[in-house]
Amino acid sequence: MISIHGVIGAKTLLALNKIMCHEAMDARNPPIGASYCSTDEIIRLFKESYDQGDLLANYHLGEYLLYKVRSVESVENLIDLFLKSAKVNPNSYYYIARIHTGFFEYLKYPFKPQDYDDIVNPEKGIYFLKIAADHGVVEAEIWYGLFLLGNEYLEKYDRLFSCKFKSIERNLDSQLGIKYLISAAEKKSASACKCLSMIYSQHPDFKNNELSFYWGMLSRKYVQSITPFINIFHYFEELIDCKGILEFIE
Repeated sequence: MISIHGVIGAKTLLALNKIMCHEAMDARNPPIGASYCSTDEIIRLFKESYDQGDLLANYHLGEYLLYKVRSVESVENLIDLFLKSAKVNPNSYYYIARIHTGFFEYLKYPFKPQDYDDIVNPEKGIYFLKIAADHGVVEAEIWYGLFLLGNEYLEKYDRLFSCKFKSIERNLDSQLGIKYLISAAEKKSASACKCLSMIYSQHPDFKNNELSFYWGMLSRKYVQSITPFINIFHYFEELIDCKGILEFIE
């Protein structure tokens, strides 16, 4: 629970606001009440917020390190951040799954890939992927659904990461795979709709041109917007004095 007066979550909000400001320093209209903040300062705010009881701070810190800083002290520490925040945000399970399948290769870390041979573990990746999918995480539902449908469909979705799963023995369950994809599509995921259109067009057990056309139309209708950092002040900056709140927190 976010409580400005009780401090819990306040520094997380402040850090997110600093991130937004950091990205908009060259903009003509910088975020209301925000001021420039260094990467180290943003990381410190997240860590202090977690120490004060905000479990969600670790999730945002993990995302920040992955997407913005693109660097971590160690991949093990990154996994630990997401494990500690999984109770309050199941997206953490999805990130852990991707890390175990080599997602950290995107990071600009100063270590050699072989240093993390014990981290790359597709079996663990699938384990956490299923947990995330069962919690309704859209990308996890897509990945796990395609995993149950077979490598052929995984490759068409993401050739780079599909190769990580080829060696895993599995019992294919096309019906269950379809259910996961439909669950993601019902959340207005254009990617899930596109996958369903492909499956109903090509899968021998589900070939149905009408359904393929239906899901294809929906995939074009939905615009999937992935925004890792949502600044909460954006939603009510016209209703309250955000600058005053930020000054109060600081």
